[in-house]
Amino acid sequence: MNDLIYRKIDINDIDRLVELRSLQLADENDDSKNITEVLFKYFNECLFDNSFHGYACIDQQTIEIISVAGMVYQRVPPHYSNLSGKVGHLCNVYTIPSFRRRGIAKKLLEMLMIDAKNDGYEIIWVSASDMGKKLYESVGFNIKNNFLQKLL
Repeated sequence: MNDLIYRKIDINDIDRLVELRSLQLADENDDSKNITEVLFKYFNECLFDNSFHGYACIDQQTIEIISVAGMVYQRVPPHYSNLSGKVGHLCNVYTIPSFRRRGIAKKLLEMLMIDAKNDGYEIIWVSASDMGKKLYESVGFNIKNNFLQKLL
């Protein structure tokens, strides 16, 4: 584990972010559409305007990002359990298979959660794949059964 470096994601990481996001979607059996162009556009815009924050883990031997975790910062109307209306939406959490089960994604999540708390965010949401549920529960996420989605 000493050969790993953790750092914030920046604009220079976009190519690898797109690559890892594509691998994540394939692992989750998402639609096989080529969305590379829209991913490049998204990461360029959101890293520039700071609405997407993330951390990466780099393998020093290959000097390559092997794991990422990101969070989108949002505001929703305040409610009783969140007076600020600040909500972090956890997304883009992915570790390449040969580095899984080493605590890397957990460390990235913990770093993101510290940042969110320091920035005044009171709630973090995540939509978890079956693979990710245990990881999220291990860092304190609770399953809520009232989340619904409608595709337009």
